[in-house]
Amino acid sequence: RTVLFVSHNMAAISQLCTRGIVFYKGQVQEDGRIEDVIGRYLNGDTSLSVKHVWEGDFRPETDEVRLLSAWIEDNSGSPATVIDSQQSFTLTLEYELKREQKGMRTGFLIKNQLGVDVCGSTDFDARVGMSFQKGRYQAKCTFPGMIFNSGRYSIEFGVDKPPYQSQLIKTEFCLGFDVEDLVGHGPNRQQLPGIMKPDLKWRVDSLDDTSR
Repeated sequence: RTVLFVSHNMAAISQLCTRGIVFYKGQVQEDGRIEDVIGRYLNGDTSLSVKHVWEGDFRPETDEVRLLSAWIEDNSGSPATVIDSQQSFTLTLEYELKREQKGMRTGFLIKNQLGVDVCGSTDFDARVGMSFQKGRYQAKCTFPGMIFNSGRYSIEFGVDKPPYQSQLIKTEFCLGFDVEDLVGHGPNRQQLPGIMKPDLKWRVDSLDDTSR
């Protein structure tokens, strides 16, 4: 018996299915192992381009704001698609305001390969007390090292404004990056489980009084 399960919930799909099919504009885009299909669905063909540029009819925009490009820089400031888990990296979004704005904010959401939300943020705090006139801007968000575990991650972007109840713009997951753990954990350089790999501090104390 064959059961066809249709969903955008990648976590549920990964648990229930062993084979997946992706359709794009009525055509089969991917058909295979569920892990491969989920990765293709989230990342697309351009997910690991060094820089994502929105052009022409595909440019996300309203009569107030237009998204131009997005990319990731490693800790040396160079555009990158592969990040060392120990090193910091910066996410950059370039956009254009078509007129003066008050309270508008840009942000992002990061998912892993299974479609699980990893984190999201906006540039609201960076805008406090600033006046944003018509023109081009860059919003940068820097992540410290020792946050992400090894794996592939995808990013979508959004724009909203007061009262922040709906988005003016929401893109597809259009930018991707890989995190590599070059050191590993312990003497066997193990790969730890989970989405995060924080630099946790351990302490071990003896409960026996060895002075007697």
